[in-house]
Amino acid sequence: MMAAGLIVLAHKSGGSKMDIIEEGQTGFLANDIDSYATMMEQIFAMTDDDRHQIQEQARDRIDRFNRLNFERLFLKSFDQILFVK
Repeated sequence: MMAAGLIVLAHKSGGSKMDIIEEGQTGFLANDIDSYATMMEQIFAMTDDDRHQIQEQARDRIDRFNRLNFERLFLKSFDQILFVK
């Protein structure tokens, strides 16, 4: 979604909260009906420039999840486990 330029509103838990969405920078998080409604209101009220800025930051952020970066970080983690000195 982020790569496609959608403004993401995700649940405030797990991966979304931990390492995918930077609150207000690359998307938005909510955890109950009231916070979803509030965040949707804020998103709809944003200017085109503000939305564009979030879209660009989100696209930049997703590069960390591309295949090459994933493989590099995955192998680095295993190197630390397997080759402990």
